[in-house]
Amino acid sequence: MSQFDLANLQHILGTMRLVETYLDHVSEGEYTSDPILQEGMIRLLDFISETSRHISDDLKEEHPAFPWQDLSDLNNRGSASAAGVDKAETWVTASDRIPELRKKVQSMVEDLKNGQP
Repeated sequence: MSQFDLANLQHILGTMRLVETYLDHVSEGEYTSDPILQEGMIRLLDFISETSRHISDDLKEEHPAFPWQDLSDLNNRGSASAAGVDKAETWVTASDRIPELRKKVQSMVEDLKNGQP
């Protein structure tokens, strides 16, 4: 594991927390009627996805049970423009999948910081 991997995972974790913070204050109806929030959420999901692709193959091989593909697929649920994105799908991804994945990323970050492989 490189410091680069740890830094990327910490960036992913911080972005996931930001997603959760944004969604703590809005309902699904408010989300689907707010194109600015939707576009921002799409960008955050894109950032998580893209950053996950820069995690080293070594770390991925050391942790094969970790849902690496789920992270990199996040932007498949919302990409390029809110006009062509399923609002309900990005809501589910952000409100349901991100909290699940955040717990796994957080656990990995804590393990790596404590020197556990």
